[in-house]
Amino acid sequence: MASGCRQPALRGNQASVWYDGKTLTLQSDIEKVFGKVEMPPTLDDAIDRAAATLDVPMPMADVFYSSPYDAFVGQDTRSSYIQIEKIENVDCALLSFQDQEVDWRMWIAESNKPVLCRLEITYKNEPGQPKSVMTFRNWNFDPAVNADVFAHTPPEGYAQIPILGYVADSEEQKEPEKVN
Repeated sequence: MASGCRQPALRGNQASVWYDGKTLTLQSDIEKVFGKVEMPPTLDDAIDRAAATLDVPMPMADVFYSSPYDAFVGQDTRSSYIQIEKIENVDCALLSFQDQEVDWRMWIAESNKPVLCRLEITYKNEPGQPKSVMTFRNWNFDPAVNADVFAHTPPEGYAQIPILGYVADSEEQKEPEKVN
């Protein structure tokens, strides 16, 4: 996920996520804690590792892959073109996709810059079929970004905690010490 990308977790907590090419940092603003884990050097691999090893909702992670199309569309995915709808005064083509686990809809600008305007994902197999909606605006394809934006600086009063159950590939699994 992008640096500082905020999205509510399924339990309603506010969570922030930072990835700097080496470390993934998760921060809970409700509990005032953060945890850090080592990650692979590419965003695609880091997203895959986080999904496989961390119990953290990442409803919009597929948007951040180097090829979002490949992340979204599988062999059993069905798709359809629905209609043109306005998203914040922009005419957008509404595309609908369905597979066994999720339904998603995306609105793509009908202009000389066909950018993603909105993404909606419904998790069909989860209790209550939760839905995530993300609206995109003010696209900047030539940003001036300082590397500091990817570094996590915890707010005052936040405590660092371990992320339980996570073992990096490079770490050796050790037997727990026995207490006599």
